[in-house]
Amino acid sequence: MRGDAIEKEKFPPFVPQSSIADYKWEAGLLFEIQSKFKDPMITYTMHFGRDLKIDRNCKRRIMIICKPDYLWNSYYVKIRDKKTRQLRTCRDEHTCSRKYNTKLLKSSWLSTRLLQGLRENPNMSLLGIRNRVHEQWNADIIRTKAFTARATAKDMVQGSFN
Repeated sequence: MRGDAIEKEKFPPFVPQSSIADYKWEAGLLFEIQSKFKDPMITYTMHFGRDLKIDRNCKRRIMIICKPDYLWNSYYVKIRDKKTRQLRTCRDEHTCSRKYNTKLLKSSWLSTRLLQGLRENPNMSLLGIRNRVHEQWNADIIRTKAFTARATAKDMVQGSFN
């Protein structure tokens, strides 16, 4: 009988939402793999203009902190024998102001957000990408990050011959 019983999950898995503005971080959330754990954090960083920093304690533990005030933090632990990470604690208080330059922004994250724009306009300029980032997220990126994001997005849209 025990083999037939269905195990209930104690903690809910993370489900991406269309708008991160209304999202509340809860302790116990499960993230399937590391990339699915970093993507919502980068989206949160860009949407709210926070300068978050990933602080790795070891292979199992990751702490994300807000640089200026260190009041906002979240603590993730890798669950044994799985590729799952769990949000253990999250203090969702910010006393810092909005940052224009965020270092957590990666060109791979940006390239997935540029796919639709590059499908419509394959010859989008670097200045156009930088202006779009400024308008959409009120952030600044350097030319090399815009170039790398555009090249990665073009490879996703058109395919790569390598």
